[in-house]
Amino acid sequence: MIFVAVVLFFVIPVMLAFGWTRSRYSQSTVYPGVLPRVTAWTSGFASRQYNEVYRSPDDCERWRVRYYDTPTHITWQVESDCSPTKQGLTTGPRRSYCEQVYTGTGQRPYAYNCDTTVP
Repeated sequence: MIFVAVVLFFVIPVMLAFGWTRSRYSQSTVYPGVLPRVTAWTSGFASRQYNEVYRSPDDCERWRVRYYDTPTHITWQVESDCSPTKQGLTTGPRRSYCEQVYTGTGQRPYAYNCDTTVP
């Protein structure tokens, strides 16, 4: 019991100090062949633990996530066909961005969520 208390004494403050809050900056449903494609971004710049887009059901349609360090400069970018499309930890303030690269390749509508973190 004492061991558990000692471990929690050291672990909980670290978790609180480096705690991140998940932020959903876009969510909706994509319909095959319907334009415009999805493009979404966060309203501000902050340190980010990750930037992800999830699709369900996953029809493996190509999506892209990015980080910007200025309104026009891309610092990181990842693309993938299947869910999730994810970019990891950044250093310094970044703006998160997600984009549906293709539309119309899927056979059915699917929901998506673009998520990032804020400190």
